Amino acid sequence: MTIENLEAEVMALPRDSQAILLSRLLKHLGKSSEIDPEVASIWIEEAQRRDLTINSD
Repeated sequence: MTIENLEAEVMALPRDSQAILLSRLLKHLGKSSEIDPEVASIWIEEAQRRDLTINSD
């Protein structure tokens, strides 16, 4: 599977599933690298706000 195929499959998921996947990915990356948990939390909140805006249009 190419990264493009993976991206297409993720984008085809419902928005709530994308948010869950992003949250899990950020938690995983936070354990194995230097991602600040506060930054990850902000990214998740911004993604959720964006999705609420998109879904309400």
